[in-house]
Amino acid sequence: MGVFPQFLDVIEDRRAGFIDLQVLHGILRPLKESYEMDEVLEALLTRVTNLLEAVVRDPMTLEEASNIYDLNSATLRRACGAGKLPAEKRGKTWLVKSSDLEQYLARTRRARRSR
Repeated sequence: MGVFPQFLDVIEDRRAGFIDLQVLHGILRPLKESYEMDEVLEALLTRVTNLLEAVVRDPMTLEEASNIYDLNSATLRRACGAGKLPAEKRGKTWLVKSSDLEQYLARTRRARRSR
C-alpha cells in the first residue's frame, strides 16, 4: 500500500480539521459509489469516515446536516416528513443519524442516475 498508511497516520496525527476531512470524504464517497475504488482508497475512505464520525454529533439536527453535507434543510425536512429519511422528531426539531443520511443520499443519487 506504499505511502498511504503514512498519509492516513498524518491525517490523524495532525488532527485534520473538519473541513479537510469533509473535502476528502466528498472526493472519496463518489469513487465508492461509482465502484472505482481499490483497497487503498477504501482504507482511506474508512479512516476519513471514522475521523468525521468522531467530530460530528450523532444524531444531528437537519440544520447541522445541511451545513455538513451542503444540502438544503427544507429538502431534508420534506424527506423526513415523507418517511424517506429516517429521523426522530423532538418537539419541532428533527434529528437524523449520519448513517441514515448517508444511505438516503446514496439512494437519491442512484435514483437520479437511473433517470
